[in-house]
Amino acid sequence: MSAIVPRATAADTTRLLAGAAAPDNALAVAYLQALWSSATDRQLLYRVLPAEFLASVAALVASGGEAAFRKETETVKPRSVRRRLLLLTADPGLDATADSVTAREVIASGYARQALTLTEARDDQGRVAYASSTDIQFGPLIFTSQDGTGTITHLAAINESDTPAARVLAVWPLATPFQVHSGETLSVRAATLQIGVA
Repeated sequence: MSAIVPRATAADTTRLLAGAAAPDNALAVAYLQALWSSATDRQLLYRVLPAEFLASVAALVASGGEAAFRKETETVKPRSVRRRLLLLTADPGLDATADSVTAREVIASGYARQALTLTEARDDQGRVAYASSTDIQFGPLIFTSQDGTGTITHLAAINESDTPAARVLAVWPLATPFQVHSGETLSVRAATLQIGVA
């Protein structure tokens, strides 16, 4: 049996996946902040946190006081997340991972992953989506194949961060594979790429 996702829920999910700076932990952070601000006795918050975590925080404060706790938390650095657009030469599959995407990434001199900036937009049915906000250019690309060409079949968006694993945000198959000759550049127009949960 299939479920219909209400428009508001789809919009929230889209904002989480495409609009949040760190989408893999944005939902958890927002949830915890909501519990912290709404629960006068904090019991709602405490019930969702692991008991071992609460015990370790209590032990830290008990042994070193508030100063020790502040010292430890102040050293936590903000997590930097960078969105990148990649060119692929084959389909990474429905279960695309950072590894499967990287394995199918274009190999050419002059190729580099490009920054991807997304802005909130609406589709023709009024649903929230995120679209690429600037033109993106790759190359000039120099291929070492015998005929000096490369074939692009897909584009992929990933989130890179200071943690080891990147996350695949979206994959777009091209309507028809695109052949690029050595020395050519490939451009993706603004608003061509859209991400949304319908």
